[in-house]
Amino acid sequence: MLRDSLPRSMALCLLGVLALPVLAQTGAAVERPQTRAVKPGAPGASAPTITSDKPDYHPGERVTLTGTGWAPHEVVTIIMTVEPLTHGPVTLMSMSDRYGRFANSDYVVQQADLDVTFYVTATGRRSGLTALTTFTDSGTVTAATGGGAISADTNSTTGTGAFTTLTGPVINETNNTGMPVGTMILTAPAGFEFDTAANSVTVTVTGTGTRAYINTLASTTGQARTKTFTPTTTTITVWVTTASTGTGRSLFTWSGIKVRPTAGSPLANGNITYGGTSTGVAGGTNMGTLTEIAGAADASHSTISPATATAATNGTTWITVQARDQFNNNLTTGGASVVMTIASGTGTLSSVTDNGDGTYGATLTSPATAGSATITATLGGTAVGTAVGASSSVVTYVVVTSPPSSATGGYTISFDGNYVVYTFTGSGTFTPTIALDNVEYLVVGG
Repeated sequence: MLRDSLPRSMALCLLGVLALPVLAQTGAAVERPQTRAVKPGAPGASAPTITSDKPDYHPGERVTLTGTGWAPHEVVTIIMTVEPLTHGPVTLMSMSDRYGRFANSDYVVQQADLDVTFYVTATGRRSGLTALTTFTDSGTVTAATGGGAISADTNSTTGTGAFTTLTGPVINETNNTGMPVGTMILTAPAGFEFDTAANSVTVTVTGTGTRAYINTLASTTGQARTKTFTPTTTTITVWVTTASTGTGRSLFTWSGIKVRPTAGSPLANGNITYGGTSTGVAGGTNMGTLTEIAGAADASHSTISPATATAATNGTTWITVQARDQFNNNLTTGGASVVMTIASGTGTLSSVTDNGDGTYGATLTSPATAGSATITATLGGTAVGTAVGASSSVVTYVVVTSPPSSATGGYTISFDGNYVVYTFTGSGTFTPTIALDNVEYLVVGG
């Protein structure tokens, strides 16, 4: 980190693109920086800007400041001061490109940056152009966990209706006005609902100093630092009735939040979002991601494909089983026990390969003579596809030494297992009349 002056070695580096750390608050949700430009440049010149890449940073995260509208290939000096004063100014340097743009990504947020406001001033060394931006601390959000793999089998419409319990979320104030008096509302994403059992969610206020109080309504009567709340299917509302004061820092922790999908298909995915009038956390902030995944494999709803195919004699056809749940969602992981069998007809079937993505495959090798084969499968010992009309794969074998096409001129026909090869001895025409699965026509000459 460079403070107050630029060492000679760093000044020499300015012949190339130079970027030094940017100071930002740690662990703090911040308001989207508001940028304004001071215009000492030439009339008509675009106003310079400096902005940060996101409104919320946590310890260990890297901050990126970007600028536009600066003079080409000029050194831009960035000075950052903090309030309250916890350390001296930090001087950062970047060089703009031919279009007057720069980016500085060297600063990693520190734990010591809590509870301050950062004032950033960028000045073009050659142009004299200046731009300002500020960052303000509010609440740090730790999103709820435990909702990343919620089975479709638990949906409330056609499933078991079982709930999944989350851990958190948590809001950590970083100054005494971080979460002002007002409502803190968590909203479930589309496709999910909260458990509405009475007093099933608990919110606890811990921390240091004179901490906040919460309540179930907009009244200080009955306020406390631990309260239980009754969600609706879509929202959980908590009132901050008394904000932290002085050096107080409050930690708001939710526990007992339970969620479930509302349907088995299509699979839902989304974030629990923050809202309300206690504006220490930006509206729309992710308070926990919920993802519905396919349920347990259901053989009767799984499929075998292709339903029908035409293959060349002595050729091969790939047979696939797609594992699906009871709602016809494709599974995306392997591990099921799948067996494929030639139920009738001829040909040779290889062992089954688990592709690890919910599909299972086997190779059917055609005999040298015309005929057909019907392939069936079981998953976990139960017949595949009986509930969805996809219980077998019928493959018809075609002898390709008898021309399956209309061709003129002198030619010979051969087959190499993947291609029907027409080799013309002179000029001629070729029009395929039979489509062979997994086989292509190859014309040589003609």
